[in-house]
Amino acid sequence: LDHISLFIKTSTHLLLEFKEVLAVFMAKSVTIIRKFLATATKALIIAASFLFQVWKYSLIEAVEESSVTICYLMFYFMPTACSLLMATVNLPHWTPHLMTWLGVFSLCNQVKDGTLYEDDASVFCLPGKLTTTPTIPSSSKEGGDGSSSTSFNDRRRSSQQGRGQHQAPRDERACRTILKILRYALPIFFLSDGFSSEFGTIMGVSGASRLTTAFMMSLVRKNLVSSPIGWVSWALQVLAATYYPDWTLLDLTILTIGLSSIRLVRYLDGQRALKK
Repeated sequence: LDHISLFIKTSTHLLLEFKEVLAVFMAKSVTIIRKFLATATKALIIAASFLFQVWKYSLIEAVEESSVTICYLMFYFMPTACSLLMATVNLPHWTPHLMTWLGVFSLCNQVKDGTLYEDDASVFCLPGKLTTTPTIPSSSKEGGDGSSSTSFNDRRRSSQQGRGQHQAPRDERACRTILKILRYALPIFFLSDGFSSEFGTIMGVSGASRLTTAFMMSLVRKNLVSSPIGWVSWALQVLAATYYPDWTLLDLTILTIGLSSIRLVRYLDGQRALKK
């Protein structure tokens, strides 16, 4: 009986200790899980916020910059428009090929910077920004600096004029040379592709490749080829188009990255001009 009672006491003591250890372990586990969930939630919120900002600025860029939008539309929808035209009207088989090169040739010109607001707080404020003309307060008219009401574009233009607008920047000269070479090379490409080709080789086969070409064409037309952000964005788009060709949202992703990158490059270029 003494042995049995000692065994029962020992077992009870071990069970109580195991219960205490299990309770401490569960408490620690719950604390760790809560911290992990809180961290994961914060990370998801930050990622969702970042994706929303990218989408927002890409939409603003598409609405505000008609030159960029036209470039993307031409490169992406030209093959579809040519196919519909050939299916509707009986034309020579090389008509889409000719239309493609004429469309690219029409884009071989430089464009000026469009509207770029310093505070793009929300995409829902865009209609008001596009339809409202900024007013100059009386203090600026009477000799005040009026810096609070001066738009981002006005300050950037004034800084560029102060540095001597009659001398073209290096990027502008380089982009002008690239477009001039492309204009002269287009007829050579047209003849080398042959009249039996359905579309020009510059267009690309897939929509993703055409979007990456439109992105680089937009950078050249807006004199932004020296931006490292533009080249990194172009490299990411090419990698995505190469390694994920079957992804359903590939075209939308490349389009969003491209437009938001152009917006960011333009903003940083304006800030650099203001500092100079």
